[in-house]
Amino acid sequence: MREENPSKVRDWNPPENHHGFVYVYVGKDDGVPLWELRKPTPDERIWIVENYIRRHSNQVIKISFLASKLGVSDRTIQIILRDLESNGTIGFKASIDELNRQTGNVYWWTGKNDPIIGSPTLEDLYKKKDGYGFRSFTWDDFKMYETEDWLDRVDQYFQYIELLDIKKRLKRKRDRRYKLCLRSLRKLKVRDKDENPI
Repeated sequence: MREENPSKVRDWNPPENHHGFVYVYVGKDDGVPLWELRKPTPDERIWIVENYIRRHSNQVIKISFLASKLGVSDRTIQIILRDLESNGTIGFKASIDELNRQTGNVYWWTGKNDPIIGSPTLEDLYKKKDGYGFRSFTWDDFKMYETEDWLDRVDQYFQYIELLDIKKRLKRKRDRRYKLCLRSLRKLKVRDKDENPI
């Protein structure tokens, strides 16, 4: 592991989640906690929020909790929730305590839209072993720059090949998960909204 590579951090204190980057505890390296970077795409973030609400339906959900877990701003989560509410996927109402103060919102899954088969959950994001296939690198690791030196060009070419290999491996993980989820749904004889077998 290169020391300047931010995709893995050896530190006693957990790194702060920011700009959509999430750091997950994956074990120890010479007794020091090791944290791995994971970066859900915007679509994956929407699916994570959607699945969280589906699994915690009719409960008070704090926007700040989801924002800190996903390493984004409260505003980003509000936009996701507004979009899910406007397309009928979720519903919500304000939660008021005995002192007549709002303590958050109660969200629920409406069931009008089917969840995405094989979509990630918050639990998947924070598992030690990434079984879903989240991006675990920064683009800084693979920056290209103009150079006249042929050795640098060869090095950049091999970095590009390594990037392609990483992306293929992550896609294979996501595809494998999709197929497993689809197989499970077929065993349960689940049907889509038009009553066709999945």
